[in-house]
Amino acid sequence: MRWGNIDFDLHLAVIKRIVEQVSIPVSADLESSYGEDAATIIEHVLRTAETGVAGINLEDSLKRSTGMRDIAQHGELLGQIRTALDHNGFADFYINARIDTYFQKEAPLQETIERAKVYVECGASGIFVPGVKQETDIRTIAAQVAAPLNVLSLPGLTDGKLLGEWGIKRLSFGNFLYDKTVAFLESSAGQLYQSTDTSSLFQS
Repeated sequence: MRWGNIDFDLHLAVIKRIVEQVSIPVSADLESSYGEDAATIIEHVLRTAETGVAGINLEDSLKRSTGMRDIAQHGELLGQIRTALDHNGFADFYINARIDTYFQKEAPLQETIERAKVYVECGASGIFVPGVKQETDIRTIAAQVAAPLNVLSLPGLTDGKLLGEWGIKRLSFGNFLYDKTVAFLESSAGQLYQSTDTSSLFQS
């Protein structure tokens, strides 16, 4: 099944190759699951778990339409996923439930906490709240939700030690490092082309 810009089987093959090449736990991003019905989503999670990853990110945004999944329905889905994992030998598998309220809601804090509590009660191991920036919001979420809090690094949200004091247990930086690397390569290649001089390759 194609979901966005990559086929799920290809996505799975990339994940498997990464797992085989590194010696640390790998977490895989399943976005919104590459499926719509519960049976397909559960199958995709189990197939991902079978690659040897330690856990997944699973978001509550809708991919083929705007908005977010209903809280109760998404909670039920997480419960079904947790049950399937437990029954197939993946009891310690980490479900990082991504909550997209800070991307989609004007006043997201209370709904974030509501969703987080439901998701954790239904089997999520931790919550991921990308887009949250304010210290007061972060501290409130961390204090009211009984699961590790993961946030996305953004300008002004970069100091891991400080964020740990706020209650954050996991800091993600998304595709920012990749984008910075690609921008550097494009700039360097452009410089080489314009100058027809490769001396910059040997400068420290």
